[in-house]
Amino acid sequence: MKKGLFVIAVGLFLVFLSTMGYGASKDEIVVCQGAEVNSLDPARHNSVTDINYAIQVFDGLYSFDDKGIPKPWLALSHKLINDTTWEFKLRKGVKFHDGTVMTANDVKFSHRPDA
Repeated sequence: MKKGLFVIAVGLFLVFLSTMGYGASKDEIVVCQGAEVNSLDPARHNSVTDINYAIQVFDGLYSFDDKGIPKPWLALSHKLINDTTWEFKLRKGVKFHDGTVMTANDVKFSHRPDA
């Protein structure tokens, strides 16, 4: 019986600690991983660690469901115009963290071929 009370006490203590405000402030992001990222630029990622970081920080044109099927995210739809050109319909009202509205030029820049 004493062991059960000890486990309950430790559990309550851990819950208490988690409510004390430790961790990130409202103005910072904390990402914990077992390895360092090679690049903070999502266009230059080359490892699982980099991809895990990018998924947590950046939004893409599409996300994927649990079966790996793409679902609209920042892009509502797309179509192939010719062999080298795609057209994306972007979601309206999307803003960056500083309040700047996302445009097609932003998407074009972030998917640049020199990345």
